[in-house]
Amino acid sequence: MTSTSQAFIELLIQQKELYTKLKMMSEKQRELVQQQDAVQLLGVLGARKILVEQLTQLGQQIAPIREQWQQLKDSLQTDQRDQINQLIDQTQDLLADIISADEQDRQQLAADRDTKGAELGSFTQNTTARNAYAANASAGNNYARFAYKQG
Repeated sequence: MTSTSQAFIELLIQQKELYTKLKMMSEKQRELVQQQDAVQLLGVLGARKILVEQLTQLGQQIAPIREQWQQLKDSLQTDQRDQINQLIDQTQDLLADIISADEQDRQQLAADRDTKGAELGSFTQNTTARNAYAANASAGNNYARFAYKQG
């Protein structure tokens, strides 16, 4: 095994581990979205940001090796090639799961936002109607009192 292929495998293993952690954070995020726990959700998002930064740095280390993949692949033994392909497939599966979960969370947050907006709109309309009714009732009572005193 060449030092480049071994380095590539080690980087891919690290990448898979980071994506595994990111998926676990994504699952925690889902729970917090469902519980509408904004405070803890912000903490999870902060932790996820750190993982994404680590993945970005790792991606920069992997990029030069990926550029040489065609030449490197031909020099590898079958088991090495299989291990690399397996790591890449597993990482892609993790990423697909994370993206799918994040999209579902985004939709849930948007639905919650719309529901809260509608509730707020209804509350505002009800408050406005109550205030208008109260103002009219007060004005009507004053008028009635005025008319009564006059009569």
